[in-house]
Amino acid sequence: MNVSLVKRTSVRDEALAILSRLGTPESVFAREGLMVRSPITGELIAHVRITGPQEASAIIGRAAQAFHAWRTVPAPRRGEFLSTGTLQRA
Repeated sequence: MNVSLVKRTSVRDEALAILSRLGTPESVFAREGLMVRSPITGELIAHVRITGPQEASAIIGRAAQAFHAWRTVPAPRRGEFLSTGTLQRA
């Protein structure tokens, strides 16, 4: 394989593409606020707005509910979704 022909994408681009496929609205990102960095490269991925305690609690509750649903999906299907953005029913 010719390495020069391989298109390299940044961790930021990959993370934002996954978030987009998961339906994350652009409204969660901000021009300022908390910086979100890749734990792999330290690269800045985005800024997120700062929320109050009640809004943060509601967001955490929704994330916990989503996690409980997500963990019932078999690992190969989760990987398929992350790579294609869709889950195919078997």
